[in-house]
Amino acid sequence: ETAMIAYLKRGILEGWLFIKDLKAGTVQPMLVDSVKYHPASGRGDSRTPAHTQLSLVYWSKGEMRHRSFSWQLDELRGGRRVSQLLSEEGLVKETKELIRLYEEGEKRFLEWRVQLGEQFIATGEFDAGGWREHDSELHGTRIVVDDRCDDIENRRATQIFYEFDDEDDESEATEIEKTDKEYTRVPIEPWIWCFNLDSHRGGWVHIDSMKPYVYRPELREKLILPTEHSDLIDALTGDMDILMEDIITGKSGGTTIICQGRSGTGKTLTAEVYSEIIKRPLYRVHS
Repeated sequence: ETAMIAYLKRGILEGWLFIKDLKAGTVQPMLVDSVKYHPASGRGDSRTPAHTQLSLVYWSKGEMRHRSFSWQLDELRGGRRVSQLLSEEGLVKETKELIRLYEEGEKRFLEWRVQLGEQFIATGEFDAGGWREHDSELHGTRIVVDDRCDDIENRRATQIFYEFDDEDDESEATEIEKTDKEYTRVPIEPWIWCFNLDSHRGGWVHIDSMKPYVYRPELREKLILPTEHSDLIDALTGDMDILMEDIITGKSGGTTIICQGRSGTGKTLTAEVYSEIIKRPLYRVHS
């Protein structure tokens, strides 16, 4: 316990450890919540050996999450260093560069998560709660940021950074408390709740899997329609929010256009092109 605390406090910046995600090729910071030594307890089969436990906290997918790692006495023999023990668990001590990279991602996350209804392209994991396996991966899929209250502004750690329980460490604990502050900046794992326009399901998408969708209004020049049809659609989609106000304040009625014609005459293509022109996501409904 004492060695681990000393190692973590040396050059402390935010009180974080970073854990490697080998699948995603990223590192995620977590706040060190506590480092505690637990003496052996119990008897026989229910006996718990003496161990040192490291507890970490971070914010992910709308809630505070906890992870813990522990080391028993026999794992500490042979003069193994704290850095080795952490490295074997995929944990890396914080550095200014790792914190800088995290903060760049956090800035994107905080900006994107409030852009409700904005369209993105995503490739990677889609966490829809594990209901259907074919929903778990996105491949250049169109998604929109959906409305979900995650209470992220109220995230706080609930415990002091380091704790001492043993009487033998009382003098050292007093010395640390004089120079230590309470570290409560809880890092975010940047998953945003989105709506999948292909499967019509909501789920969590990591910001590293997302990029803003680039609309292509120039596609209008490739759409061949009778002039009177294109002029009419241009007028109806020019400023829909002003054109059709609902009697409820703040609620727009929008515009409904019915396209009629034989298969292959461009009904669906017209909808696709005009969604690019007015820069709105295209929601498909099949019967």
